[in-house]
Amino acid sequence: MKQNDIFIAGESKPWQEIGAGVRRRVLGYDSSLMMMCVRFAKNSVGSLHSHPHRQVTYIEKGSFEVQVGSEKTVLRAGDSFFV
Repeated sequence: MKQNDIFIAGESKPWQEIGAGVRRRVLGYDSSLMMMCVRFAKNSVGSLHSHPHRQVTYIEKGSFEVQVGSEKTVLRAGDSFFV
């Protein structure tokens, strides 16, 4: 992926299966920020992880329990978090 991509056609990016019921589409990134679309099947759980990029998450629909450090909350459609 070129780091200077400006316009991103989401449908041109392939889905990747990353765990039971979790898949992602990497839309773009550079050395400090990564943008992805992630889909969770109902009741699926993402794995604990870290990465060098900043991350902004927007909940498009449904609800999502998230933990950052020792803080845990449930986010719903229209909510977001930044780490």
